[in-house]
Amino acid sequence: RTLQAAVDYTVPAELLKKFEIELEELVNLHAAIRQGDPEVLRECIEKCEELGIKVVELLEARVLYRDWEAACEKVDLEASLERVEHLRQALRDAKDLGVNAFVLTKGTENLRHLEQRIKTEQELSDAVRMRKMEVIAAATKSACDAGVHDHPLISKAHGLIETLYMKRSKVHEATERAELHLMHETMQLAVEPPPLPESESSYGFARLRALRKKEQIQVVSGLRAAQEAKDFRTGLVLLDRIQYAKRADVEVDPQYYSNTEWMTIAERDQQEQFEKDILDDKPASRMLA
Repeated sequence: RTLQAAVDYTVPAELLKKFEIELEELVNLHAAIRQGDPEVLRECIEKCEELGIKVVELLEARVLYRDWEAACEKVDLEASLERVEHLRQALRDAKDLGVNAFVLTKGTENLRHLEQRIKTEQELSDAVRMRKMEVIAAATKSACDAGVHDHPLISKAHGLIETLYMKRSKVHEATERAELHLMHETMQLAVEPPPLPESESSYGFARLRALRKKEQIQVVSGLRAAQEAKDFRTGLVLLDRIQYAKRADVEVDPQYYSNTEWMTIAERDQQEQFEKDILDDKPASRMLA
């Protein structure tokens, strides 16, 4: 209507054209505000300034651009500092000011990446506490895929995997060989920090208990047989064997080995019999001579 009035009053064509251009740029300016893109808004403001549009017409757009620019810089800053909560708040503030979500895509992706990294770090921390090798390996891979490379937790996880694998292999080897003292030493190693999880060490301990019981039965039955046969040499060997077995925590009732008087008597009797046999052999030797 205003333009038509201007035509009716024969406004010069050049001036009319100038007004049309200014009006078009103001329309573009308000469209840029609705669009929410700081860069587009900045370009519209510059064009309006070049056309000489009054400052008062641009005041709102200038203030809004300043706020948008500061909000976007805040998002970039928090993303570079990798402060998740601050970045989340910066994105929320920028959206509240009217910044287009598309403009904030990079910041949003950074936030998602940081959240995923924190999640994988927590999962890796939980896996390390569980001490299950396969779980730690999977959690370590996920953490590395999420960008966790130089975190001390990664180094700890790698070291833990190597330690658990070594202990698992030794327990398996000792179980296969079924040697009491090897099994005892291996299970002592298995429970040293960081220990194997109970689910992996329980079979080894069960095997160790069985070997201890077997050794206990063998030495006790051996001592009984030696005592009945008055075999003091075997008895002495078994006494040494009991002391050695104690190093593997084999429990033998003292009643089976504390009384060694029979060994002394058996040794004395054998010595006397030996001397008697020698004496008996002398007359026979003389007669042959």
